[in-house]
This record gives sequence, structure tokens and C-alpha cells, in this order.
Amino acid sequence: NLREMGVGDTGLGKKVKSLATAFYGRLGSYEKALKSKDQKNLIESLKRNLYSEISPSDYQLSLVSNYLKKRIAESEKWSFTDIDNANIFHEVIE
Repeated sequence: NLREMGVGDTGLGKKVKSLATAFYGRLGSYEKALKSKDQKNLIESLKRNLYSEISPSDYQLSLVSNYLKKRIAESEKWSFTDIDNANIFHEVIE
């Protein structure tokens, strides 16, 4: 909740715009990396956007990258009911 984060009425629009810009920037970065079919591009995008302030191991990046690609491939089979019931993510990354 933005109000709980201290955003007042006058700053709400600006904060929402900032959050939307960040979200769509990340989305574009992931889309470009996935379309390139180069694992390195996706890993760099994940490092920058998901792990911005920490340094994950190559193994961790590989796990997340593979998980993401697997979920995207499976998403073509999801029904609206599956999505509505949050019945789409079962696997845990370990």
C-alpha cells in the first residue's frame, strides 16, 4: 500500500508513474532477453532487475532463469480458471 509507505495524495501520481516505468522497463528487458534465445542476456537482465543489490551465484541465476523459461512455456496451457484459482505455480526453486 503506497499510503503505508508514506506517499501522500499529492505524490501519489508521481509514485505510481515511477513504479509503472520501473515495471515496464523490467518487462521490456526480460522480453528482449527471452527473444534473443541467449541465456547470458536473460541472466544479465535478472542480475540487474531481480538481484539489484546482491550478488547471486551463477548456480542461483541458472536456477531462476530455467524456472522462468519453464513457467513461460507452461503458460500456454493455463486456463482462465487455473489463473483465477492461482493454480499455476507449483514448483519450488531449491
